[in-house]
Amino acid sequence: MPGSYALKSFCSGTKPDRAGTSGNNITITGTNAIGNFSASVTSQGITTNYSGTYSTTPPDGITVHLTSPLPTDLVGTYRLRNDSLAVSGTVAGQRLSLVGTRVP
Repeated sequence: MPGSYALKSFCSGTKPDRAGTSGNNITITGTNAIGNFSASVTSQGITTNYSGTYSTTPPDGITVHLTSPLPTDLVGTYRLRNDSLAVSGTVAGQRLSLVGTRVP
């Protein structure tokens, strides 16, 4: 799972998912089970940076302990397929979903 991903779509409490803006990304460092998580998402001209540490639990659970934009947890699931990563869960009572493709 560690690597850099170009953000392809995201959803923050609304449907449908929106396309990622050029330059938006998801970066994961560390091991497959624990490490650092960051994502940059631009919506309606405003960029929000999500960052913190993460841990995974079998088979597909993920908890991201966010320090930015506010200290809270994103608790949800992840899916890793070939060259794509999807992370979805709840942050402060609101659904958040990020989908990215691996950057070479």
